[in-house]
Amino acid sequence: MNNWRENLPERQQKLRQRIAEVQTRVQDGLSYAFDRLLTERMDTYFSLEERLQEFERLFLNIDREIECTIDLTSFQRLEERFNYLEDYFEEVDSELRGRPVRRRNRKFSFFHFFRQWQAEQERSGQAASEIRDVAEAYQVLGIAGGSDLKTVTAAFRRMVKDLHPDTRDGDRSTEPQLRKLMAAYQLIKRELRQ
Repeated sequence: MNNWRENLPERQQKLRQRIAEVQTRVQDGLSYAFDRLLTERMDTYFSLEERLQEFERLFLNIDREIECTIDLTSFQRLEERFNYLEDYFEEVDSELRGRPVRRRNRKFSFFHFFRQWQAEQERSGQAASEIRDVAEAYQVLGIAGGSDLKTVTAAFRRMVKDLHPDTRDGDRSTEPQLRKLMAAYQLIKRELRQ
């Protein structure tokens, strides 16, 4: 709990930055609507303008509430509210610009990623194509050959946590490394269970 309290100012600042970014996009949307729609489709313009102004108000309210959040549950609810509004804004902005709806990247689900990897491996018929042998698998996990399953699993989890997009602010550039780690882990696990 104390660790969370120490990180609270940093998390509050990150949320404020995200709010500021979306508020800039709302202003951009208002300008775009004014430039493109006011003369062509006045009724659409006024409807969108009203919705965008409501977003401005709601994001401003969340920004004001940040300082009042003193416990983890309240802050998480505030973040969830922001995420919901951000997604809804994406829909409105996409409608305004006549483009497909861009979904905000949700938190990376390791379970989903792992299942997707397994399905891809089954479809392609390549069980562990990224790893040539067990020795390479141990090397990828950074542990000594012949280590027990508990050690293998601990190394695997530690490395996945370091490369996981949630710990890297949503950066998914490490997915190839994660796939290699999973292939190594699966190969060693199969080998140790035989």
